Amino acid sequence: MNRGFNKGFVLGIVVAILAVALVGGGFLLGRGSADKDSNKDNKSAQKVTETTVDTANENAKDDAATAETETEKKDSEEFKPNAAEMDTMNGVEFTSIQEWEEEDWHCYNYTVKIHNDTKRKVEEWIFKMEVPEGSELSQYWESKMKLENNEIVVEPVDYNKEIEKDGEVSFGFILKTKVKYNYKKANKDLVL
Repeated sequence: MNRGFNKGFVLGIVVAILAVALVGGGFLLGRGSADKDSNKDNKSAQKVTETTVDTANENAKDDAATAETETEKKDSEEFKPNAAEMDTMNGVEFTSIQEWEEEDWHCYNYTVKIHNDTKRKVEEWIFKMEVPEGSELSQYWESKMKLENNEIVVEPVDYNKEIEKDGEVSFGFILKTKVKYNYKKANKDLVL
């Protein structure tokens, strides 16, 4: 009878040890799993933070690039005639070649290129530009020019009257003024 008791007793102890091991091991396994999930959550939070920072940096770069583009756009549009009067021809390139002083005069050598950005052939054009009072035209080429009411009026000659679609014409002139002149601030118009 002692032997049966011992076997049952030993069997009970083994079952108790196994139960404790399973419960304890399950707790540890569960905790390890919780730690892994916690680490995953921390890594996910870190990735979200890094992504947010990266996105903020990219947005800041995009904003800076947009600001630069807007500034460049404003600078390039500063010399262009009013688009409504240009009949969608936006391709006016105004260039200051040289400036110098001659006695009481400020002298300016300019070239102007007109590019036909419309979807049609331009049959005739007139370019106008405001100049200071008392200005004089010293020379001009590739066009007919006159100065009236503080405005230079440029008309084409026979061979550059028409501008094919995506084509361009150019002309130039030397302007003399009694005061310093900034062509970028002058009113300019292109009439088609």
